[in-house]
Amino acid sequence: MSAFLSIDRIPLAGVPRALAALAGDSTPPPTYAQCYRAAVNAAIPTIQGANGRYVVERARLPEIARLLGLRVPTTTPRRRRRADASAPAEAAATA
Repeated sequence: MSAFLSIDRIPLAGVPRALAALAGDSTPPPTYAQCYRAAVNAAIPTIQGANGRYVVERARLPEIARLLGLRVPTTTPRRRRRADASAPAEAAATA
């Protein structure tokens, strides 16, 4: 395997499938033609090898998804709201 195509990079032909897995059922993935057009127009971050083929870095898939209009679920957990300190006292008073 060459350094150009490594585990951290995905060939452009595999980007629609990778984006579909990332976005889930939230939105339909782009087609290969849409991804290729975006790569040629520099609308998404790609790397073009000496052979002319485009690849994308796996770590940039969420960014690419957003640039192509996909809704990507957030992976950061939401913070739980702290319970009001007076709530237990009020509950005890009403009981």
